[in-house]
Amino acid sequence: MSRCAPSTVGLLLLCWLLVLLGCRRDEDCLNTNAASRLEVGRSSDKNGQRDDLPGECEETAAYWRRQLTDTGRAIVCPPFVLAGDLEESALRAWCDQVVYPAAMALAERYFKKPAVRPVSILLFHDETTYRSEAKRLFVTGEISRHGFFVPHLNTVVLNAAAGRPALLHELTHALLAFDFPDAPAWLREGLATLHEDCQIDPASAGLAIRPEARRRTLQVALENGQLPSLESLLRKPQFQGPEAPVYYALARHFCLFLDRQAALAPVYRAIRAGKGGGADNAATILRLLRRDSWAELEADFLAWLVNPEGLSGIRDSASFAAFIRPVIDRGV
Repeated sequence: MSRCAPSTVGLLLLCWLLVLLGCRRDEDCLNTNAASRLEVGRSSDKNGQRDDLPGECEETAAYWRRQLTDTGRAIVCPPFVLAGDLEESALRAWCDQVVYPAAMALAERYFKKPAVRPVSILLFHDETTYRSEAKRLFVTGEISRHGFFVPHLNTVVLNAAAGRPALLHELTHALLAFDFPDAPAWLREGLATLHEDCQIDPASAGLAIRPEARRRTLQVALENGQLPSLESLLRKPQFQGPEAPVYYALARHFCLFLDRQAALAPVYRAIRAGKGGGADNAATILRLLRRDSWAELEADFLAWLVNPEGLSGIRDSASFAAFIRPVIDRGV
């Protein structure tokens, strides 16, 4: 058996380490050459944070101008850097009309820690260009047609034709990464999917959540007897495979359920403070919602899911009990 030279072994180990430390999903992995170039020239203080955030944003914008094609542009809106193939006026409109108002609203409602490093948002005008640039700049497998987030580089990549929902979803991920990087999957994806369809009031930093998004997915799962339990949702470490769309929809509607009871922000803050696992999260939710058991909460949630206008009289009916009992019993 031939032996590898030490330099070859070192290179293989380095590649393996980069894969492990890469990012949240396979499709989020940045080309390692681009990643190393992006880090060049960044200076930090002793706490690992840049003293001059606007200056670092300028450096990041300059980096993206070099990486993008001749039609590439970049603007600085600290802590954000918007870049892509859109006109600068269009990038500025995205920042002023969507990014800044959404960031303010999310900070007002949930996030205590601000972004301390630049957040790059790459916008490409259509799906073809988005996929082409993602392939050129990033090492990707299958990617969403809407966009994705690269956590270790604070970078969002978007198909601008997908509109506001895609940006709001990934922006939630980007800001959540600073405030609560260890958030459980149900909360992380629940918040992102929740905010992808909402109305933002820039004046009051208010968020008005629209309930319809992803609802049909849950209705089909319910009709087919394939809706997972909430306990299963809380235990899920990540959403992958054929069942992922149902879990994304379930996470969104559970967060919406909490929001309708003015409990989502308190639950978020309590879980962030506790940094506990699934069992601790469940106990925290029961305590804040003043429920005696998880079965009671599950019944209330499913009653609300059937009739979002109110719970009164629904969960006590025999027909409803027969409808939801299999979901509660499965616990999967």
